[in-house]
Amino acid sequence: MISADTISYPEFRQNFFKLIQNMIKHCTNGCFKLEYERFNTLVLTILFSMQHVKPEIMEIGLETMSALTTLLAQEPQVATWFYKNFYTKVFLDTLSFMTDYQHVSGFKLQGMII
Repeated sequence: MISADTISYPEFRQNFFKLIQNMIKHCTNGCFKLEYERFNTLVLTILFSMQHVKPEIMEIGLETMSALTTLLAQEPQVATWFYKNFYTKVFLDTLSFMTDYQHVSGFKLQGMII
């Protein structure tokens, strides 16, 4: 329903991505025990939330990815597996979203609007 574009159903999207964020923050051990395909879907969902042009949704995605990587620091074995399988994808997608004109144009940089 929401994977076709980044515009339809904005209220549903925001609440859905908040649910994913809360799953990462509060059900971390369960998320880390998911099989690869399901965990991959979770990571791709977080990355998809970061693609949104609506700043609130993009922020939720960025905060969720930040929370996930912070929690990985507490689990060295899971972190090794995560970075081996997802580092390149997460890094390239994050860099792509953060340098895309649609995303950068709304940010304030040292008091200046870009």
